[in-house]
Amino acid sequence: MEDIDDYSELYEINPEAFTWLDYAEEFFKHDGSFGIEGSRTIPLRDGKSYDIGQEFDQLERMHKASPDKVVEPLMSLEKDGETVGFYMERVEGEHVTNYFREGKGDMEEHEEIIIQVEEFIDTMERENLVHGDLMNNILYDGDTIKVIDPVGTPETEQDFETLREYDEEFVEIIEESSPYLSFCK
Repeated sequence: MEDIDDYSELYEINPEAFTWLDYAEEFFKHDGSFGIEGSRTIPLRDGKSYDIGQEFDQLERMHKASPDKVVEPLMSLEKDGETVGFYMERVEGEHVTNYFREGKGDMEEHEEIIIQVEEFIDTMERENLVHGDLMNNILYDGDTIKVIDPVGTPETEQDFETLREYDEEFVEIIEESSPYLSFCK
């Protein structure tokens, strides 16, 4: 963990690392509307919110379960004893949903991406983990997928099951968005 007083230091800590703060800077405005000076929770689906520290912990568990498909969390960032952000491995790639919607790649590549996503979901299920927001959080680099930005740890069994359903629905959504796979149903 790195305790930070001046958020301008964030970019100097590890410029080679992909930082959640770089990726979703709108969640960490200095006016306190999210994260830094205000609440450390961020809005989620169905009016639920989650804790960034829990997100970092969940990312660590997911990476341990599937290091080839989940970005590596590197360091959490703290202010006044609370996690306000974190750095993770820099990954290159395009969001899978965009890749499919724009018709990039061929049928075999789309099928391979679906297989990798299903393998990831199966691994999470075996490890009793859930991502909960795969829609815009899987990157594809032309060879493999990398999962980023889980929602954190579900508070109840019902929350866990709801998030698992979101993960499973994601496969159907990207299959339907593929110009190749949508005709195969």
